[in-house]
Amino acid sequence: MTFRKSLSSSVYAVLLLLLPSSALAADSASSGAAICFARVASNGALQSSGGKGTRTVTVSRDADGLYTVTCNGRYPPQGSAAKVVVNAAAEVTFASAAGNASSYSSTQIEIAVTTWQGSTQSDQNFTLLVYLGR
Repeated sequence: MTFRKSLSSSVYAVLLLLLPSSALAADSASSGAAICFARVASNGALQSSGGKGTRTVTVSRDADGLYTVTCNGRYPPQGSAAKVVVNAAAEVTFASAAGNASSYSSTQIEIAVTTWQGSTQSDQNFTLLVYLGR
């Protein structure tokens, strides 16, 4: 049993060394880890960011309650805007946020986010998590 366990670990380590980096990026994106995340203040200021493959994140406040979040980095080439799953949440009680991917490339993902207070579109602090589905 010990031999089989150590053999499978060795085989896995060798496979990791032999796989191209694009295959590893694709695997990590589908593993459930967020490929991009951001915490944004109501004025559009980026408070924190990161994600698997993300190097930088920029935010622009386009109008009351409208933001564009751009994630820059290295993302799986087989992705598309239709495969991007966005989870946006306002950080205030009775406020809400929604987001969707407006564009996707292997180096950049652009997310449009809208925030509301009640039924009125308004500036809100929000968090954003971006995943890539299959």
